[in-house]
Amino acid sequence: MNHFRWPLALLFTFLSHTNSFCQEKKKGYINEAVIGLVKLAFEVEDVERLEIHCDPKNYGSKAIPERLGFTHEATLKNRVKDSEGTYRDAMIWTLFREDYRAERYKNHLFTAFDIVNQPIKTIDT
Repeated sequence: MNHFRWPLALLFTFLSHTNSFCQEKKKGYINEAVIGLVKLAFEVEDVERLEIHCDPKNYGSKAIPERLGFTHEATLKNRVKDSEGTYRDAMIWTLFREDYRAERYKNHLFTAFDIVNQPIKTIDT
């Protein structure tokens, strides 16, 4: 029997809704949130790998991991069911600890809080 110790990893999945946030699109909110999560994952939580899954037809969503230095690993066919029940493809993007470049994320200050709203750490690389 083989025993594997999987490294700590996080998965982000981008979901988009065509009606709810139309006026908020293209304002960079998701980009800023992902930057904060990437910094938190590598600089506070000490994860080894991050994954982003997104719809290849959603050009805005797939631009985020491209812009932030993630590597496109694969596009999985008919992997995710949408709200109409249609299966859609899913792009898989990864960023490993050894490929993380803190300078790409500089000028993005954030503070991480614990469950009782106490600051854990302020990141300002």
